[in-house]
Amino acid sequence: MPSCKECRWWRPDVFFVYIGDCNKKPNAFDRDNKSCNDFEWNKIDAEFLWCTDCRTTIHKSEIGKHKKHAIYCEAHMDYDAHEYIKSGD
Repeated sequence: MPSCKECRWWRPDVFFVYIGDCNKKPNAFDRDNKSCNDFEWNKIDAEFLWCTDCRTTIHKSEIGKHKKHAIYCEAHMDYDAHEYIKSGD
């Protein structure tokens, strides 16, 4: 059975790539969570993509430079991330 990390609806977290959320279900999941009824294989069909290995947004024309990297259509941005990032004081 496939896992969330192989699903098109999976959005990995920008900072913690092993967790993320689902565009279909508003909950946070582990990427190894077993797939559900909304599962669809990850299709790279967006113009701008998220590379979790480089932790950057890439254009679909650059996908050749990111072979064997985990590429997703989008990433999850936690707007409360400033609470768990060390400050530069």
